[in-house]
Amino acid sequence: MHSSFTSLLALSIVLVSTAAAPHSHSDQLMRRFSGQRMTYYTPGLGACGDTDTASQYVYGSGSSCGSSITITYNGNSVAATVVDKCTGCSGDELDLSQGLFECFADASVGVIYGEWEWN
Repeated sequence: MHSSFTSLLALSIVLVSTAAAPHSHSDQLMRRFSGQRMTYYTPGLGACGDTDTASQYVYGSGSSCGSSITITYNGNSVAATVVDKCTGCSGDELDLSQGLFECFADASVGVIYGEWEWN
């Protein structure tokens, strides 16, 4: 079982990360996304140039390769790293590896809605 913040996970994200600068309260709010659709996929050669596996915790968006996020669903939080690009995602949606998805729900569920934020 995966506990909060104990696993560093690979994931890819469709969003562009914010620049490294001092953050005001409003900047912090812009870094957090609630009620976002999350699905899973079978990873392979990713947009960041690495071959990823389903047992890794990965998600899709090459523009933010190497960025770190924290995903929270149903009280469980997991830190992850962007490793791929999600071509089918829109807005702030996440496409997780099956391994990462299963930290939050059984794969048979298919879709969950949770929150995530840039670390």
